[in-house]
Amino acid sequence: MDGIEHKFIEVNGLKLHVAEIGTGSPVVVFLHGFPEIWYTWRHQMVAVAKAGFRAIAPDYRGYGLSDPPPEPEKASFSDFIADLLALLDVLAISKVLCSFGYSRVNKDAGFEVLYRLLIFVFLVGKDFGAMVAYPFALLHPDRVSGVVTLGVPFMPPGPPKHHKSLPEGFYISRWREPGRAEADFGRLDVKTVVRNIYILFSRSEIPIASEDKEIMDLVEPSTPLPSWFTEEDLATYGALYEKSGFRTALQVPYRSLGEQSNGKDSDDVPQPKVEAPALFIMGEKDYVFKFPGMDEYIRTGQVKMFVPNLEIIILPDGTHFVQEQFPDQQTKNSKMEGIEHKFIGVNGLKLHIAEAGTGSSAVVFLHGFPEIWYTWRHQMIAVAKAGFRAIAPDYRGYGLSDPSAEPERTSFSDLTSDLLAVLDALAISKVCLVKSFGEPSNVKDPNDVPKVEAPALLIMGEKDYVFKFPGMEDYIRSGQVKMFVPNLEIIILPDGGHFVQEQFPDQVNQLILTFLNDNGKP
Repeated sequence: MDGIEHKFIEVNGLKLHVAEIGTGSPVVVFLHGFPEIWYTWRHQMVAVAKAGFRAIAPDYRGYGLSDPPPEPEKASFSDFIADLLALLDVLAISKVLCSFGYSRVNKDAGFEVLYRLLIFVFLVGKDFGAMVAYPFALLHPDRVSGVVTLGVPFMPPGPPKHHKSLPEGFYISRWREPGRAEADFGRLDVKTVVRNIYILFSRSEIPIASEDKEIMDLVEPSTPLPSWFTEEDLATYGALYEKSGFRTALQVPYRSLGEQSNGKDSDDVPQPKVEAPALFIMGEKDYVFKFPGMDEYIRTGQVKMFVPNLEIIILPDGTHFVQEQFPDQQTKNSKMEGIEHKFIGVNGLKLHIAEAGTGSSAVVFLHGFPEIWYTWRHQMIAVAKAGFRAIAPDYRGYGLSDPSAEPERTSFSDLTSDLLAVLDALAISKVCLVKSFGEPSNVKDPNDVPKVEAPALLIMGEKDYVFKFPGMEDYIRSGQVKMFVPNLEIIILPDGGHFVQEQFPDQVNQLILTFLNDNGKP
C-alpha cells in the first residue's frame, strides 16, 4: 500500500474516509462491495497511479472509517449515489470542461481552436458497487468517461427476481429479513464473520442454508482462508468492521435491493442505457453465475442491450474476488498493459507522453477533441505488439500536459511546433503520424498548401457526423481530397461513428497495422 494517503471529506453531513494515490487528471474512482472496504482496491490503486492516473477509493457511509448515517436502517443506494456526486464536487473532479471556447488564432490561416482543461472520471465498481456506478452513469453521464464492474453486471431497474426461484435459505433472502442476519452474525466475533463471508463468496456455489441452519453455519471453523487472502488482510477487514458494524452493510445492499436508484419514479430515467465505454470482468467460478438467468444474461450478450459499448472478460479460474485473487491480471485487463508515462520539457512546457513498445519505427498518435492520449490505448498496444514504438502525447492544455501561458492565444502552429520538439527530444527522425479519424484536411484550394506525398490512410465511419458538413461528403467520396494527398487510401466503416478507434478497436488496429506493414518501416 505504498504511497496511499488517507483523508476525511465531509459530504451530506457525514465525514467519509477516502484513500487516494496519484496526481493525474484522469481520475479512477473505486467503489467497493460487501464485505469489502476501500482496502479491497489496494492493488489496483497503486497500479493505476503508476500508470499516470489519480486513484480514489472511498468507504461508503456506514462502512470502514466513514461516519454511519443517523439511521442506518433507512440508508439507500440513492444516499450512496448522492455521496459520490458530492465527493466528486468537493474534490473538484468532473468530466465537464473547466475551460471551453473558440478563439481566433493565426488569422492569416483563418484557423480556430478549441481549448480546455479536462479531468476524466472512470468508475470501477465491485459487487454491489456496480449498483452505484451504473445508476450514477445514467443520472450523470456528463461526469463519467467509462465504467468498469467486477462480479456484478448492469442489472435492469426493478425489484430483484432471482430469490423467487431459489430456496428460502438463499443468503440474500435471509439477510433481507430484519434481525435474521444480526442474530446470526452476533454469535461470532466480527473477524470470524468477515472470514466466513470471504470463504463463502470465494466458492462457486450460491450460499444456501437448510431450514435448520443459518448462513454462518455453512463454514466450518477449520476451513482455511482462500490462498490469496492473508491473515493480515483478514485482520484489516476485521478491525474496520469492528468499528463500523454491519447495520449499514445489511441495509445497503441487501435490504435496499430494488429501490429506484434516483429516489424518484423510473420514468425520470428515459431509458436504462449506459452509453459510456464499459468493461465487465468476472471469474468463471464466481457463484453469481449460478443466479437464475445470470449465465445466459452475460454470455449471450443480453446485458449489452443496456450497455452497448460493453466488453466482457471472463477469467478462467476467477472467483467473486478477482481483484484480490488476480490483481495483476485484473489491472492489465484495463487495456493499458505496457503503456508507460513520462513528461518532456518542450517550448517551455511539460508535455505528458504515453508510450508503449521499443521498436525502432515510431508511430505517433495525435488525439482530437474531446479526447486525450487515452483514446489511442487500443491502437498503442496493438502496434507495440507488432514491433513498433507507439507514442501518444497530450497537447499543451490537454490531459496531463501543462497549459499555455495564455490559452486564448494557442494556435495550431504551437501544437505543430510542440510535436517537432517532442520528436527531437525523443531522437525520432522519421515517423508515421496517426490523427483522430473523421476529419480530413478541409483546405479546398490546391494553391493553399503543398501536396502531401507520403503514403496516407483515411479511416472514417459511415455514420460520422462530419460527413454532413457542407461539401464534405463529395470532397471525400469523389476523391477531391487526393488532389492534396495523392497517395491516400480511403476506408469507410459501415456502422462507424466519429470515434471508430474506440468503437471498433480491433478493426481499426488491423487497418493501421496493414498500412504500416505495406508501406515499410521508416
